Amino acid sequence: MGNDILTVIIPCYNEAEVIGSVLTEVVRVAKENDWRIIAVDDGSSDDSLDILRGFAADGVTVLHHKLNRGYGAAIKTGIRAAETKYVVTIDADGQHDPADVKRLLDVAMEKDADMVVGGRGKGVSSWYRNLGKALIKRITHWLVDFDVRDQNSGLKLYDREIALRFLSLTPNNMAYSDIILLLFVDGRHLVVEEPITIRPRSGGKSTISTRTAFDTLSEIFNLVIMFHPMKLFLPLSLILAVAGVAWTLRSIILGAVISIGGAFILLTAMLVFLMGVITEQFRRVSGRNGDN
Repeated sequence: MGNDILTVIIPCYNEAEVIGSVLTEVVRVAKENDWRIIAVDDGSSDDSLDILRGFAADGVTVLHHKLNRGYGAAIKTGIRAAETKYVVTIDADGQHDPADVKRLLDVAMEKDADMVVGGRGKGVSSWYRNLGKALIKRITHWLVDFDVRDQNSGLKLYDREIALRFLSLTPNNMAYSDIILLLFVDGRHLVVEEPITIRPRSGGKSTISTRTAFDTLSEIFNLVIMFHPMKLFLPLSLILAVAGVAWTLRSIILGAVISIGGAFILLTAMLVFLMGVITEQFRRVSGRNGDN
């Protein structure tokens, strides 16, 4: 089933309560538009895999991880198995409307976009999660310049060939959703955002937690150090330098001849700056070699 345009990828982990109804809806929309479907069970301990296999007769390709590897790992398995120009990811919890996929595909083809992000708008999560998302967004926009508001949306459509080039740089956990977007942006690929409908989770339990936010921030910093190290090392070295000078002046005012603390901070600032310079030069050399 399906043409060579689009594959719908559904990562699934312990979603037995809802995955049957989700796949029924996705299959109906996919058949109407002649799309392919790949469902990836990520080592579920409930009946999710058996339910997924029940849709094989409807043309759904079912892949299985023997052990749980993570949300990102499941998506990467689906992308590698797909054979179409575009792939789109849909969460298995029933919050996404499969009908929105058609609009994202139309936008991608109309604008020749490399990625189309399904923007969920405001008010779809608890205040606690919205606060975490806002913090991640602020830090991310400070480090990387882009216009997408809903960067961690699970509904993303993108060019498969471009995605394949970035998969080795993406994490296996929930941070995958943010990092794949940043890699497209950093690679100067066209990324646009299109509003989508978001529905309440119809069952099961979300695996997103405070740990997810820390993992995401860690991966974002790793990405910045890899591609734009001076955006991180330069401000840090300047902050340390100002603190070192302030400490030294305070010691002089108080009558001390030598400020060991101030000297240590200034030395640290210099080392941080030099580390940034070396990392930046290594990145440029690696990039030049990669172009050859």
